[in-house]
Amino acid sequence: MDGIHNSIASQIQPRWMIRRDLPEVLDCDHLAFPNDPWCEEDYLKRLRIMNAIGFVADFNESIIGSMVYELQKDRLRLLRLSIHPAFQRRQAGRRMVEVLKTKIVQQKRQELCCEVRESNLDAQLFFRACGLSAVDNIRGWFDDTGEDAIVFSYQIQLERRR
Repeated sequence: MDGIHNSIASQIQPRWMIRRDLPEVLDCDHLAFPNDPWCEEDYLKRLRIMNAIGFVADFNESIIGSMVYELQKDRLRLLRLSIHPAFQRRQAGRRMVEVLKTKIVQQKRQELCCEVRESNLDAQLFFRACGLSAVDNIRGWFDDTGEDAIVFSYQIQLERRR
């Protein structure tokens, strides 16, 4: 990783998403996913679920990305990760995934997983670079297009307590 990218990654401050972050979160999301953006109601609907959590990537007091994940019994399921295009391929997304990997251990879960569109090669390569593996294919997963999903997973083995 070159020095500029490392410098940016070290300055990114992941923190809980709050309501007033939503305009910047939506801007990033629309730029990151111009063909499939989430609207305000998409975010609010998911964040109203008791086990859903939102995080933002704060860089120099600006939001450059966000993620929404869900706490499930044995795993964390990443529902959305969007990074402003100016910060893609500059370690911002990787920093957010590292936050989730840490949370797996903190919350005594065994897996981080997400579903990626079969056509989204960039996301597939990104998650592989972050240490996740393609473990399954789900036919017709995405409601809007009926596109298949590739399930990516990162698993850890928790030490058994005596």
